[in-house]
Amino acid sequence: MGRGPHGGRDSIRRWEGEGRATLELRKGGDRADPESVASCERLVQRYVDHDRLHWGEDVQLEEESYVQCIEWQDQGKSTQLIAGTRDQVRDINRRFILERRSKGQSEADPAKTFALRDGLDVGRGDQIVCRKNEDDVTSHDGRTIENGMTFRIENVGRRDVSCVSLADGSRWEIPREFLETGCEAGYACTVHRC
Repeated sequence: MGRGPHGGRDSIRRWEGEGRATLELRKGGDRADPESVASCERLVQRYVDHDRLHWGEDVQLEEESYVQCIEWQDQGKSTQLIAGTRDQVRDINRRFILERRSKGQSEADPAKTFALRDGLDVGRGDQIVCRKNEDDVTSHDGRTIENGMTFRIENVGRRDVSCVSLADGSRWEIPREFLETGCEAGYACTVHRC
């Protein structure tokens, strides 16, 4: 999935008609009305037919999702896994960081990394997400940084960090101080943060 210029989603892998199906799903149905129940059953079957529903134990599903994201990242895609709790998000983010380091996809030298507000150390090659707005942090074209914007770190300096926006490829020089207090690792998030 991609992000729009202001951090919102601009592309999600969908089947034709999934947008309408999502609205129907949100609307729900009436258990007392047999036609409503049948309509809901048909709707759920559409999700099954398009491989959108998966079930199993939390640990199994988390592992399957993680492996799929790693495969997509190895193909050069950006991913963001959605997890149920903040603790799961932190653990998954840590796991992504360590996996990418082991493959040489992100910085492994502790002298060239720094801690974000979630306590995870990141460096060149890592994906981060902003968790607050800051009018004093701007891109080269004057846009301000916003909650939800996702970046890939390109270079870590003493005061500033060079990043590229995953939404539009724009380049940013972001103060380390802001990253340390306003950003988290960006490989996973809770559904409430997406």
